[in-house]
Amino acid sequence: MQTGASHLYELVAGGGAMARCLAQWEAADVGDSANDRAYRSARWSPDGTLVATVSEDNAMRVYDADFAVQQYANGATPDGAQACGTQPMLTAAHAETVLDYAWHPHASRHAGGAYVAESVRDHPIHLRSLDAAASAASQVRASYRAADAADCLLTATALGFTPDAHGLFAGYAGHLAHFDVARPGLPTQLVRTSPARRSRDGMKGIVSCVARMDSQAPAQGLVACASLHSHVALYSRTDLDSCVASWAVPREYAGSGVTALRWARAGTVVWAASRRSPFVVAWDVRDLRGPWMVVRRPVSSSNQRLEIDVDATGRHLVAGHADGSVSVYDSDSADGESVAAFAAHADAVPALAMHPFYPLLATASGQRHFESSFSADCSLKIWSLAANYLPSDDASCAGFSHFSVHIRSREEIVLRVYGAKGPEPTSDDVVPISSSTIFERVERIQALDESKQTMVRARDNMGAPFDLSDRSLENDRWAVNFLVGGYPRYKCPYVWLRTDHHRLISVAENQALEKDVPLKLESVDCWRQFDIRPWDVLVEVICTTISPPPENPFSIDYAYFDKITVEERVVATGAMLEFLRRVFLRHYFFSDVVLDDIKRLQRIHFRDINTLRDYQASAVIRGDS
Repeated sequence: MQTGASHLYELVAGGGAMARCLAQWEAADVGDSANDRAYRSARWSPDGTLVATVSEDNAMRVYDADFAVQQYANGATPDGAQACGTQPMLTAAHAETVLDYAWHPHASRHAGGAYVAESVRDHPIHLRSLDAAASAASQVRASYRAADAADCLLTATALGFTPDAHGLFAGYAGHLAHFDVARPGLPTQLVRTSPARRSRDGMKGIVSCVARMDSQAPAQGLVACASLHSHVALYSRTDLDSCVASWAVPREYAGSGVTALRWARAGTVVWAASRRSPFVVAWDVRDLRGPWMVVRRPVSSSNQRLEIDVDATGRHLVAGHADGSVSVYDSDSADGESVAAFAAHADAVPALAMHPFYPLLATASGQRHFESSFSADCSLKIWSLAANYLPSDDASCAGFSHFSVHIRSREEIVLRVYGAKGPEPTSDDVVPISSSTIFERVERIQALDESKQTMVRARDNMGAPFDLSDRSLENDRWAVNFLVGGYPRYKCPYVWLRTDHHRLISVAENQALEKDVPLKLESVDCWRQFDIRPWDVLVEVICTTISPPPENPFSIDYAYFDKITVEERVVATGAMLEFLRRVFLRHYFFSDVVLDDIKRLQRIHFRDINTLRDYQASAVIRGDS
């Protein structure tokens, strides 16, 4: 279930919707200069609840943005941004400049603690614990140190964890190192990025960035890094001596060195942004003969880093600009121009980060100003890049005989299955929820007359409950209710039974009934290995709930279409035809029955279209007369 990605960037698709600010923090007054308030970078934690920032005052601040994320997930639409003051959740001050930092892949505010690796000038790499509840917050848990041939300490300029959190890559001036996270101290491997100072091979200069190895990173085990000499290189994660490829940014696109690098499109494309360059360049790592795509951005005369990031789908690129605006680019568009833009701040936007799985954007502003009278905008904001959404009683999917679907939030839907509230079945008639149904051809069984009558009574009461909460669903006597959750962090949907637990789930005498444990479904278990779709889960749930199983789980309730207006019926039948087309192409055991419904709906759909056309033609004639 693609809860976050399916409706991502309705801002872009619709062309008219604007980004909506959910929360805002103002930078606190620190130091003797207003320039110390300016933000330099911002990054979401892997669980999408915290935002870590670094400012010009050499302090790392962590902000709790979980309330804004939950606000979006629950479909709330506030009138304006929530002002959160100036105080972060915690602050870790440093004596020197923070050059780079990276969240631990398993960092979470809910479980296991939040850890971040940071690189400070003239210091080794520190793995810091960001625990606001602890008495000694921001404690250093481990240190990782690299030295050159003269045993002088090297200062890391770029950091990146491996997805499994076992390794940490660090870039230095002319060197690249790999550390074992479980063994603090010296690196397991330290290599030069170029054989010699005068050599043209390899990657020249200071390693300025290591591409974040998240869900968009390639599965084949590559690490991408770039340097301030406008070079990009790919290395093997298991052996840094093996430089897979290295190339220079074309002179017409190069600025003063690459400062941002991001993977996209499941690790097949890498984006690179340079300082003082009006271009962001992408390469397809499968064909490095030239750039894969080039997009334009406003020219900046400053050497300040201006971050870029890629959304959870890998399709959209987001970039901040020196004029305070943010642009969104679609990699499916060939013209290289932004498809959407909005004014985010009144000052430069050097820091931005896309949420790991929601269309939420964190932006932070600020830069150094030499005019004493200039009023700088130094703030952190959380933006929603999706269209406004508010679930209501009408947010449902109707028109089916055996079930209806009601939206409870962005991540949850309530599935109501009808025709299963018949007489209490015997133990021999109970079909366990975990049984396999959709991957085997089952014998078609016509529903019993008693089941049909029960289904008719249920359809007469198909309106959604006044309250879709679990307590209200327990009192629903017309349907068996399921909660389907498509939480992005789990990468697959889960189904919970909310009514009829004792009738549908058999437990041992000495075993307690766990109502909050998701059902064990074969379609869910195979979600990551095979091409499983959300309606595959619906088929399994419906066929195991209704006994005997229906001949067609997606049978159409034509009485519903007779009750709506012609205009609504044209849209509803068109949408239903598209859905049934996808169901038919799945080759279920009931596909030929679905084909009969498709033919009947097509006749209704085109009949109504002709009716509307004739009505409009007659209206024009009456108007002319």
